[in-house]
Amino acid sequence: RYMEQNPSANAELVGFADEIGGEAYNNALSEKRAKKVYDILIASGVSANRLTYSGGGVDNSVDKSSSPARQLVRRVTFRIK
Repeated sequence: RYMEQNPSANAELVGFADEIGGEAYNNALSEKRAKKVYDILIASGVSANRLTYSGGGVDNSVDKSSSPARQLVRRVTFRIK
């Protein structure tokens, strides 16, 4: 809705992964996660030239032994420009 209501706004989508798995895998996963959200936004009518996406890699800000905590860092953030 924000993008629809603010046609001059652009957004950068940044995906993140948890600490489980190798570095290369998590980097690819974080980018794939951001790309999926990008694809959904494009399909909903947001112009592709208003969006960029990238992988932010691992977010290790939570206890990796906690499954619920790891679920929180598996995300895509929006940076409005």
